[in-house]
Amino acid sequence: MRGPLWPLTARGTVLFLAGLVITVVGLRIGLDAVVFAGVVLALLVLSCLVVVWFGGAAGAVQHRVSPDVSAVGEKIEVAATWTPGAAPAGLTRWSERVPTGLAGRANGIVTRADQRIDRVTIRYELTGTARGDHSVGPLRVGLVDALGLARRMPTVGEAFSVLVGPEVHELPSLSEAAGESGGAHSALSPRAVEGADNLIARPYVPGDSLRRVHWRATAHRDELMVRQEEFESTPRATVIIDRVRPHQTGGRSAAADLEAVLAGAISVVVRLVRDGYAVALTDTSGTALVPDIADEDGIRSALAVLARLQSVHAAARVSPMAAELGPVVLLTAGRVDAAVDSTGSVAARSSLPVLLAVGPAVSGIERAAARGWRTGVVAESGAPALRAAWARAIGAEVTHGGS
Repeated sequence: MRGPLWPLTARGTVLFLAGLVITVVGLRIGLDAVVFAGVVLALLVLSCLVVVWFGGAAGAVQHRVSPDVSAVGEKIEVAATWTPGAAPAGLTRWSERVPTGLAGRANGIVTRADQRIDRVTIRYELTGTARGDHSVGPLRVGLVDALGLARRMPTVGEAFSVLVGPEVHELPSLSEAAGESGGAHSALSPRAVEGADNLIARPYVPGDSLRRVHWRATAHRDELMVRQEEFESTPRATVIIDRVRPHQTGGRSAAADLEAVLAGAISVVVRLVRDGYAVALTDTSGTALVPDIADEDGIRSALAVLARLQSVHAAARVSPMAAELGPVVLLTAGRVDAAVDSTGSVAARSSLPVLLAVGPAVSGIERAAARGWRTGVVAESGAPALRAAWARAIGAEVTHGGS
């Protein structure tokens, strides 16, 4: 919503013109009282205009975005809290600029429910339609004087950022795969599984802290017992993104291929995390994008990284991937041979090496399969093609559930 070109409201315009007319008529007929009334009316409108335009600052605004990073297609709630400055004016309308890549209505009229004693809170919803770091705003507010005669629409604060990561698609679980799907464990950690009793009692030995005494077990055994945490194995998995810009792939743009690769990567990450894995997200050069993703907070961190991730023209220097015992998922677009080469012999060391190749014309799949990769081709963008390729690669039954 653009600011008003004319600084007076309809009421103010009428009263100002009426004041001018009355003044002119009073001068024509020679009545000083009529002239005085016309001048006062015109000056009243002008004084309101001065108050609105020069009465003080428009104040400050704070934005709260929830969630702080979202995926394409996910609803984004925005709350803008405006704290008026010295301007003694009321608030009538508001608007914020919504860029390409976001959809939603960010303008309206302020209601009584929006206003508090010292602040105004505006709420609206956006939806991410494209991955990226999008700049929204700044906020513009429509100010009017107490009589509703003059108006101004200043800019308050600065634009703010809305992060939108790639779209997340629902994929079949590894538990649906035929045979062993990589439940190998790379490390032992004292991380307790939620709801599990991971404490055991053992006899006290010299050097144990008395703060670890297990009093219930001590009373039951009639000897001093201490608490000891059971070490539980943590399954690990790795998702590798090939973000080197490929050559033209069947007429589809490299940008579209990158979006498909990133959507596949975050979808696989979400699937593995929900299957109980701690996931490392890297690229084919060995750069750790997000080293440890084990919960929803980790997924949001991965979305934030992928929201800003760009393709590169060439890998700076390809490093062989470190040994992994759990599932390894490699995603590439039109560079199957180069991507497989960059991972060295990781397929032989992984319990579930999966390669997802994006693009309508993909070569090198047979050679990748001969080197131990379980392959799937994502020929089209969207959830059905990704789901089918993933299910084929892990040996699961293809379903046609939600995206």
